[in-house]
Amino acid sequence: MTEVTRCMAAHDEDPTACIGPQDAVTIVDKHGTAVPACENHGTVLLASLYDGRVEPGTVVGAATRVLAAADTTHPFPWLSDALRTEPSQRSNADNRAAGE
Repeated sequence: MTEVTRCMAAHDEDPTACIGPQDAVTIVDKHGTAVPACENHGTVLLASLYDGRVEPGTVVGAATRVLAAADTTHPFPWLSDALRTEPSQRSNADNRAAGE
């Protein structure tokens, strides 16, 4: 059996698979640490970071898709039973809708 490797942005607790190349985008945190990512895990990581950003990788248009998807993705989305009562626990879109 072949072991499936995931991109560097995939969190150990996130059960989802990579979507597309593992270097489709680069996610950069507020300290400048950069991590290559597939579109799926790039979206999740960006949604889970405070002051993160996405930079283009090997897939044309992926950075735009990741930025748009991260806006509506909750931080650490595999925590499906989380109450999401604080702004840091909700998506950016949810916070805008709540006026926060």
